[in-house]
Amino acid sequence: MITPSNLILLLRLLIAHILTDFFFQRTKWIKNKRNGLRSSYLYIHALISGVLTYLLMAQWTVWQLPVFILLTHFIIDWWKSNRRDNLRYFLIDQFLHLLMIFIGWGWYIHFEVSHAIHWMGSLHSLSFWVIISSYLLVGRPVGFLIDKATDRWQKELDETPTDLKGLTKAGKWIGYLERIIILTFFLIGQYSAVGFLIAAKSIFRISRQGDNKFFLKQAEYILIGTFMSFFIAVVIGLLARYLLHLG
Repeated sequence: MITPSNLILLLRLLIAHILTDFFFQRTKWIKNKRNGLRSSYLYIHALISGVLTYLLMAQWTVWQLPVFILLTHFIIDWWKSNRRDNLRYFLIDQFLHLLMIFIGWGWYIHFEVSHAIHWMGSLHSLSFWVIISSYLLVGRPVGFLIDKATDRWQKELDETPTDLKGLTKAGKWIGYLERIIILTFFLIGQYSAVGFLIAAKSIFRISRQGDNKFFLKQAEYILIGTFMSFFIAVVIGLLARYLLHLG
């Protein structure tokens, strides 16, 4: 059974990892680790992960878990050393580290299959599926719908010189994030924060435009997409709240 003390241990393991990868590792270490097994920093970094794990666990007779973290951290970073330095491999790297932490933690607390079966029971709850489906909806499906609805105005902007256009796909990712934020605000009942977000973005979008004809068109296009995005996110948020109350 997962107890508060077991959860505290998990948090300590996570803190040890955060300190290792993001506080006690310099940029030159990361660059040097590109040399793989020839890099001394690869070994130092892995050693730090094990030492911090041991210290934060504060279980002085337990050495197996810190050693496990040290070895898996070393292997994962060695694997990553000859991979491209981009978001994809950063996320894979962090996922693998966290997976090893959870595996080590599960071994230490004697996590049993019955515990997993008990947790899996939550997958049959209405709340779980409402939340999952809501977040999936406000992502790509709504983005695709807005793209189709604003397609005729987008074609006008596509004729604009490249140097006047914004960052590639930046608007799409901004849309994803704003809808996720709005949905989250609705799920936690912070409706006033949604109004602040809408006002702040609208003011920012309008204020940054000049008298240039293209910028005026761009401002109108952005506002149409923004309010459409907000409206759909609000509707999904309200529906999710209603369904959660039924559960």
